[in-house]
Amino acid sequence: AQAVLSPSDTIPREMIKWALKNITTESVIDVQGQIVASEVKSCTQNAIEIAVQRLYIVSKAAQPLPFLPDDAARPAEEDGVHVDRKTRLDARIVDLRVQAHQAIFRIQSGVCELFREF
Repeated sequence: AQAVLSPSDTIPREMIKWALKNITTESVIDVQGQIVASEVKSCTQNAIEIAVQRLYIVSKAAQPLPFLPDDAARPAEEDGVHVDRKTRLDARIVDLRVQAHQAIFRIQSGVCELFREF
């Protein structure tokens, strides 16, 4: 589900401004709210959403990542941000979060497990 923070009687606009200013990418947040039917059907999560009532920052990301895993996973043919190899290798820990890389490690682990069973 996705969480939606919109102005209401209980949520002032100042809270939304605070959230936009203080919640950075990769921060860990704790959300308390009510599950409601989604109004927007064009989103990837379109069945339900969380109407946020309270929001806490558990751990704020100290600095922005050198790149986002989604940017590293983007094929060269697609438009958008592309990450060069040097940047990916310099921030290998972030690069390993790309789903394709995780899939390679899962396959490698499965092959090793099959060899151990044999």
